[in-house]
Amino acid sequence: MNNIDILYTCNDTYFPHMLTSMCSLMENNKKTVINANIIVEDLTDENFQKLELLQSLYPNLRVSIYPISCIMEKLNKYDIPKWRGTKIANARLFARDIFQDKDKMLYLDSDTIILNSLDDVFNLKINSPVAAVKEFSVPKHMKDKVTTYYNSGILLFDFNKWDKSECSDRLYSFSRKHKNLLIYPDQDLLNLAFDNQIDTLSVNYNIHPLVYYMNRHNILARNMYSKNENFYSYAEIKEALENPVILHLLEYLMTRTWEKNGIHPYNEFYDSYRKIWDSNYKKEPCSSIFAYVPGISLLKAVSDSYIDDEKRGKIKAKIKIPKRK
Repeated sequence: MNNIDILYTCNDTYFPHMLTSMCSLMENNKKTVINANIIVEDLTDENFQKLELLQSLYPNLRVSIYPISCIMEKLNKYDIPKWRGTKIANARLFARDIFQDKDKMLYLDSDTIILNSLDDVFNLKINSPVAAVKEFSVPKHMKDKVTTYYNSGILLFDFNKWDKSECSDRLYSFSRKHKNLLIYPDQDLLNLAFDNQIDTLSVNYNIHPLVYYMNRHNILARNMYSKNENFYSYAEIKEALENPVILHLLEYLMTRTWEKNGIHPYNEFYDSYRKIWDSNYKKEPCSSIFAYVPGISLLKAVSDSYIDDEKRGKIKAKIKIPKRK
């Protein structure tokens, strides 16, 4: 059997989604030994027990747990801004400090669903220390600072090249120099520190909900992708979606797959794998005004194709979102 090393980072908030991701990973990689390495922050005893239960369900799963405290000194030294009140998202950048005996590792965000084997992506030979999938466009605060902007939700690390390129030192230098610029901390820092030194993965290894949805609307999709020179071409995306591997459960019209809504393209995928381990699963309340509006997904696709970022931002700012009760 093939043997691959996977990395997750997780705290209690995202634990249910990570466990769901792991179920999808194991269901679709039954002929591969999966070494699931998890950097954790403040997991409860109950959640540790759930990880043990998962191991009993899948004989090809090997779980190793690493507390974030083992790299906290490095995290404090680099002083990268927190993301949503926690440092756990930044932990992926310090994987090499923990895994000295590994040559290669595939990082997966907790909010991912794996639909096919990961053998091909893990066995890719890359020329850079890290490979990732491109974002739709370069964020406004990163323009003129990077040529291409990558999403850090799925990362393929080549640690031998990481060491040769002295990547840890480079991260430190850029974190000190550009701290105030880091809106999406780990992702911004990764792009700044390794501009032109990140290999590009096929989009089927990190499929954004809108990309998946737009596959139904060819004319709109052609228009949207033709306007975005920093992203993949329509032909590349069409080919990639014939073999989807990793879905990224990002926010879609202010909804998430674990919230009650009728529009997120990945609802059924998430629900089916969540129910494998969670017999009491019930969706959380959703505050999005779009959650049950018929046809809103198509309207959003049209607006994204024909309205530029600045105008769309002004429109969004005028929309009042009701608070959750």
